[in-house]
Amino acid sequence: MINLSDKTILITGASKGIGYYLAKKAIEVGAIVYGTSRDISNFQKSDLKNNKSFFGLELDLASSDSIESLKKYLVSNNIVVDILINNAGVAIFKTFNEMSYTEIAQVADVNFKNTVLLTNIILNLMLMQKSGVIVNILSGAIERNFPFSTVYSGTKAALRAISRSLREEVRDKNIKIMDVLPGATSTDIWDKQMLNQYSDRMINPEDLAEIIISNIQLSFLPNIMIEDIIVKPQLGDL
Repeated sequence: MINLSDKTILITGASKGIGYYLAKKAIEVGAIVYGTSRDISNFQKSDLKNNKSFFGLELDLASSDSIESLKKYLVSNNIVVDILINNAGVAIFKTFNEMSYTEIAQVADVNFKNTVLLTNIILNLMLMQKSGVIVNILSGAIERNFPFSTVYSGTKAALRAISRSLREEVRDKNIKIMDVLPGATSTDIWDKQMLNQYSDRMINPEDLAEIIISNIQLSFLPNIMIEDIIVKPQLGDL
C-alpha cells in the first residue's frame, strides 16, 4: 500500500466520530493531519492532541468568516494541502414542515454551502501544486427515500452533484475527487435511542475510516480515479 508520509491531510469534523478515526488512520500511514472542529477545546479531550503529526484547528462550517480565517492560516503558514476530506456534517431528523428556518439554514450551510466554499479554496491551492485528492463523506440517504431526512439528504445530494461536475473539470489537472456514501454508521449523529436499538447493526466508524484511507492511498496510483465508494451495513439499511 502507498505510504502517505509526504502528504498533508485536512479533515473537517475531526474531533469525534468518523473524522476522529480518519485522523487516526491517516497518521498511522504517515500523513500530517490538520483536523478541524467547531470548538477547538474538543481536541483537548482527545488523544490526538498528544500526537506530533496532528494539528487541531478551529473551523465553524456554519460561518463563511471562519472559512476565510482558515484560508489565511493555511496561506500564511505555507501549508500545502494534498488531501481534503469534507467530513463535517449536521443532521436534524424531522419532517420537513417541522423544521424551522434556522434549522434548515444550519444544515444547508454546513453540509453544502460552506463545504463548497472550503472546497473552492483548497482546490485553488491544489491547482497551483498540480495535484490533490478531495474526498466528500456523503450519505447512502441520497440514493434512497428516507422520511425525516429531507433537508439532510437534499444537501448531501447537492454536494454530490457539485462533486460529479467538478470531477470532469479537473480530470486533466491531476486532481482526484472521491465520493463516499456510507450507510448508517454508529456515531452521535443518531440519538441515544437509535444507537441503543441499532448500533450492533450499524457500520463501525473505525472500519469505515480504514476503507476511506485505504482508497485515498490507492488514489495516488497513476491513471486511475476512484469515484464512488458505497458502504452499507451487512444486514442492509435500517
